[in-house]
Amino acid sequence: MKLALVSDALDATSGWGRYAGELARELIAAGVDIRLVSPRSMATMPDLRDYSDHREIPSFQHGRRHPLRVFLRTFPPLLRALRGVDVVHCMVEPYAPTVALAAGRRPYFVSLVGTYSVLSGRPWMERWPLRWSLRRARGLPAISRYTRRLVESD
Repeated sequence: MKLALVSDALDATSGWGRYAGELARELIAAGVDIRLVSPRSMATMPDLRDYSDHREIPSFQHGRRHPLRVFLRTFPPLLRALRGVDVVHCMVEPYAPTVALAAGRRPYFVSLVGTYSVLSGRPWMERWPLRWSLRRARGLPAISRYTRRLVESD
């Protein structure tokens, strides 16, 4: 079984990037067959940037961050990157709607990393696709009990 980890960064200096990078390293060390899906320019951890099964997608943090633009830029390369993958773990919420569509019938999970996951704090244009993708996800691993409580009460 092949697992895709979708992240915007693999970078020890950012919350999302550190979480994704450490999880990727642990899974690789445990012998899990993974594919990294992230912008190479945002992969500052050399072992992960040069990982043999690393597919590239555009960063949502650069250029216009409008949700529709993020979707349009990300969907085609993400669809290609997920070929041959059995399960998808979306490490950052802004990619969740795109991952939900690109995953098709494959199971996917979305990490709840912080208050970005709280729907009521998101603009309406982000809120409804994010809500849809979170409801459709097979699982929502939260980084903390606090984040889980906030998301569940929202």
